[in-house]
Amino acid sequence: MTALDLMLFWLCLAIALRIFLFNRAGATYKRGYALAAWIIMQLFFVLAVLLISQRLCATQLPAITLPALVMFALAIFKARGNVAQLLRTTRGIFND
Repeated sequence: MTALDLMLFWLCLAIALRIFLFNRAGATYKRGYALAAWIIMQLFFVLAVLLISQRLCATQLPAITLPALVMFALAIFKARGNVAQLLRTTRGIFND
């Protein structure tokens, strides 16, 4: 396991846990956004498990993966885990 594998593991775990620990604080529940958040969270948990179990190596991923994950992590933490804030548009498939 390389340092890059560990870095990707911790980054994926941090993203998944931030989404998991999102506090709605009275905001309206939207089923589409909740489903999207659940899918994103599961994808990052699975990626973290694959990396830590060494079934996936960072060298097998495209070079853009680390910068993309860092940007996504920054966006998720800026939104305080609110996936709806990242996906919200004026018209879209997730608006109820």
